[in-house]
Amino acid sequence: MDSADTNVNTSLLRPLEPLEVGIPARSTGLPRPSELVRWFDLTRREAQVARRLAIRRTNAEIAREMHVSEHTVRRHTERVLRKLRISSRREVYGVITAAREANQAN
Repeated sequence: MDSADTNVNTSLLRPLEPLEVGIPARSTGLPRPSELVRWFDLTRREAQVARRLAIRRTNAEIAREMHVSEHTVRRHTERVLRKLRISSRREVYGVITAAREANQAN
């Protein structure tokens, strides 16, 4: 390993995930939006935002992908965090993957 490789700040890296459109939910490692709707009582749009939050999309990226305003994304994000009972968007991935694992065990 080259010494330059050890100096990479991995906290700034985001996982490369496929776009949600036309790609099966299981290939992203995340539950389908319909599962999030059932498990957390999210609306369909909130579930779509939650999946994008989980793969660390910014509000601007989410707004562009979903063809809505950043204000709308902020509102959906607030509701998602409240319904998942968390205070940070960084926690979304952990909560929904834990729910997926719990539901797979049943």
